Amino acid sequence: MARWRYSRLMSAPLQVELLTRRGCSLCDKTHTLLDAVARDLPLEVRSVDIDVDEGLRVRYDQRIPVVRVGGVDVCEGRVTLPELRAALAVQAGNGAPLDHQATGG
Repeated sequence: MARWRYSRLMSAPLQVELLTRRGCSLCDKTHTLLDAVARDLPLEVRSVDIDVDEGLRVRYDQRIPVVRVGGVDVCEGRVTLPELRAALAVQAGNGAPLDHQATGG
């Protein structure tokens, strides 16, 4: 099992948007993954229902869930925890997770 640690040098949480829609089980899973990442990396997650905005629905209809930071799509579809951690670390300015420790398990 791998454990990731991030620098806590960030003064403000990373602003993350999760593009979603009602009844999307992959979206629910991605939100759970974001909660897991938030234990190590300060995040502020805002869920956005794409069905409320015609432009978002047209653009993202078959792509959700989509994780965005600063208007940039960083992950989409079947998101994995390692993929999400790495993408958010880059967006946070760390470039990559700073400490990757293998732990017994």
